[in-house]
Amino acid sequence: MNCPKCGTGLVDGAVICSVCGASVEPKKKEKKFLIAILAAIVLCVLYVAVFFGAQALSNLFDGSSQSKRNTVVTTEDEELDSSEAAEDETLNSGEDTEDETLISSKTSDPVKKEDHSSQVDPYMVVVAENEALVYNGAPDPVKIEGDSFEEYISLDGKTIGFAMDMVDTGNRVSLVVYDGTDILEVAEDVSFFRVSDDGSKVIYLVNDDADSYSATLYSYDVSSRKIEKLAEGVFPAIKPVISPDGKSIVFWTVFTTNDKGYPETSMANVIKDGGDAEELGENIYAFAVSDKAEYIYYMENDGDLNLFVLKRGNKVNLGKIEYEYTFYFNKDYSELLFTSGGETYMSIGGAEAEKISSNSLVSIVPPNQTNIAYDFGGLFGQRIDVASLKDHVVTMGSDTGFVIAYMNSSYEFSEIASIETENQISYTNFFYKYYDDVQVSGNNQALYFVNENGDLLLCSNYLDPKVEPVKIAENVDSLYLSFDESLVYFISGAEGKDLGIFVGTLYVMDNKDGAVPKEIDEDVFKVRTSSYGDVYYVFDEHVYDNGKEYAICEAFYSRDGMTFESIAEKAKCRY
Repeated sequence: MNCPKCGTGLVDGAVICSVCGASVEPKKKEKKFLIAILAAIVLCVLYVAVFFGAQALSNLFDGSSQSKRNTVVTTEDEELDSSEAAEDETLNSGEDTEDETLISSKTSDPVKKEDHSSQVDPYMVVVAENEALVYNGAPDPVKIEGDSFEEYISLDGKTIGFAMDMVDTGNRVSLVVYDGTDILEVAEDVSFFRVSDDGSKVIYLVNDDADSYSATLYSYDVSSRKIEKLAEGVFPAIKPVISPDGKSIVFWTVFTTNDKGYPETSMANVIKDGGDAEELGENIYAFAVSDKAEYIYYMENDGDLNLFVLKRGNKVNLGKIEYEYTFYFNKDYSELLFTSGGETYMSIGGAEAEKISSNSLVSIVPPNQTNIAYDFGGLFGQRIDVASLKDHVVTMGSDTGFVIAYMNSSYEFSEIASIETENQISYTNFFYKYYDDVQVSGNNQALYFVNENGDLLLCSNYLDPKVEPVKIAENVDSLYLSFDESLVYFISGAEGKDLGIFVGTLYVMDNKDGAVPKEIDEDVFKVRTSSYGDVYYVFDEHVYDNGKEYAICEAFYSRDGMTFESIAEKAKCRY
C-alpha cells in the first residue's frame, strides 16, 4: 500500500505515513473503488499542479417496476472465447486584439435570434441509500440495488452509469449501466468510468492492482452490449477524456519514472474515431476532444501555462492561461469561449484566440431544459448542447456583482440587467449561490432573474427594449422552471449551512399573471425538474467522502408538481 498524500510505499496495515505523517486509516469499509478514487485524486491533483497548474473542481450529475440485473453479452455467441478475444483486442501500450468588445447598453431595436437550442427529455434519477431510483414514465420507478459512489448520465438522459457497491454481493464495486430497458452489470473493480454524451459508449478503467500506476482501458457498447479492450498500461491518475460519440478517447501512459519508481512524466495518447492509439505528446494535459478527434484542446506548462487546440493536426496556441480560467464549448467543440485573468476570449473553428470582453464570462444560460456536460478532467468547463454559443443570455462578472447580458451573433454583449452583490463575482461563488437565479424559457425569449432586492422578475421578451421586467415574486434566492414551464419553483429566505450549501423555504406557483405562491417545505437545498416528474431535496448534512462532495437530503417526488411524497430519507444530492 502507498500513502494517499505523498505516495510513499508503506507496509500493509499502516495507519500513518512515516514520511509525511498523513493518516492512511480507511473510513468505514475499505473498498478497491474508494482506494482507487483517493489515489487517483491525490496523484491527479499533484500531477496537474506540477505540470499544468490546473484547478480542481468536480461536477457530478444527480438525478429510478423492478428490472432483473443482467450479465453483459460480450460476443455474438454470448460467451467470450479467450483465444478469439486475444486476436480481436487492440492493445495500446493567442495574442490579444486591439479591438475589444465591452458590454454595451441595450440596443434600441429588437435583435433577431437564431435558434441554436436542443432540448432533451432526460429520466429523473434519484440516488438513495443502497439503491438508485429512475423515473421513466412508468407507474413505478426502476429500482437499481446498490450503494452508488458515482453516477454519470448521457446528455439525452437515457443511458445512466453507476459505480456501485453491490448490495447482493458485498465487498466489491461494479460498473452498472441502465440503458432504458435493462440493468446491466458491466464490469467489476472499476476505478473510473464515463458515459459518452450520446449514450452509446461507456469507457472504464480496471486497475492492475490497488498499488499500481497501471490500468486497462475498456469500452462498452450500449447497443450491442459488447466490451472491447482498448489499451493496457494506462496511467489511472489522469482521467481519460471521451468524445460525445464515445469513439475518440485521450488517455495517458507513464513515460518515465523517478528512482523510487513513481511516475515523473506521462505520454498522452489518442484514439481517433475508433482507430488505433497514437501518441499525442509528452506532458500535455488534454481535457476536451470532439468526435473524430477533429478538435483536441489541451494545456502545456513550460513555465507559463498555455492553452492549445489541435484541429486536424494543426496546432494553434490560444494563449497564456491565468487565474480563474473557465471553458465553454458548443456541442461539436468548434466554438470555445474561455476566461483568463478576468477577461473573456473566443476561438472559432480552431482559429487563434480573440479577446471579446475585458469582463469575465461567468455563465452561458441556454433555454430551459437544454442539457449541459460539466466534466473536463477536473477543470471547470461546460459543453452546452447547442449548435452555437452565440445568441444566448450570459452572465459576466463586474466590479459590483454580475451583469446579465445578451451575446449576439457577432459575439457582442448587450446589457439586460445589472445585479449588485456583496462580493465580487467569480465562477466559483456564482455557481454556488447565484447560478439558479437566472433562467431562460425554452423558446429563448422570456427571461427570469432575481435582482439584488430578492425580487423575481420576468421579462417576456428580453431583447425588446419596450418590454419591461415584471415582478412576479419577492424574497427569492433561487428559481427553477418545470419542464413544460407551467410552474415556477423558488426558494426563499435561504441561509448558508456550509460552503456551497444554501437552504430555505420552497414555494411553487403557476407561471401566469396573478398567480399566488404556495409554500411546499422548509430547509430545501435543490430542485430538479423533468417531464417525468419533479424532485426537491431537504438538507440534512454536508458530506466530504474520499474526494467526493455531496449533500445528504430527504428527497420528495411529484408527478404533477403540486403533490409531493417522500421517496428517500437519505438521498445523495450532488451539485
